[in-house]
Amino acid sequence: MADFAYSDKEAAQALTGIIGTSRWATVAFAHGYLALQDGKDEDSAARIIFEKGPQTLKRSRELIEQSKSLGFFTLLEERKKTGSAENPITKLFPATITEQRFLELLDELCDDQSNLTYSDDRDTRSLTDFVLKKGEDELPINVKNAGTRFERAQDLVGLDPNDCLPIPAYKAHAALEVSLNLLYVISVDYALLDNLVSQQLNFGMI
Repeated sequence: MADFAYSDKEAAQALTGIIGTSRWATVAFAHGYLALQDGKDEDSAARIIFEKGPQTLKRSRELIEQSKSLGFFTLLEERKKTGSAENPITKLFPATITEQRFLELLDELCDDQSNLTYSDDRDTRSLTDFVLKKGEDELPINVKNAGTRFERAQDLVGLDPNDCLPIPAYKAHAALEVSLNLLYVISVDYALLDNLVSQQLNFGMI
């Protein structure tokens, strides 16, 4: 792995600070590594990795044990570029930026509307990201980023590409079963991904 101008701890802090809610394995490891650096015992740090990411508890404990002598960078596995889901720049960063934009608007809305609050449900592994609350009324919200046009929409479904927004069928069907009033909030920004990739190239990350 290439040498970087910042330390293992600084790199872990950057990950948790920017995409800390992501369940990407590297982010989960960063949380656990920082917990260990801050004085948590090994088992507690391993459980943080386990709870925040896809690793097994056994693998989480191995990472913590190895990190005591090898640090953070050395244990990171090189990401295979086999699709958008394998690339944090195309998958995780757009989603995180979209959620941050939405949270800013949500805070402004709650400041303007009396008795309006919200809860952050992104860690519940459900379709709901946030829940708007006023009295006994609740509105569950799923926040999505639309960063890629459906270029063949006209040929395949008879619609302009700009009129097709990405809501997977399985999520639509799931919403009917668990949350009939789920509201999808979609940020349409077809330039966001290109801007992120450009920044990634500037920093030599790809």
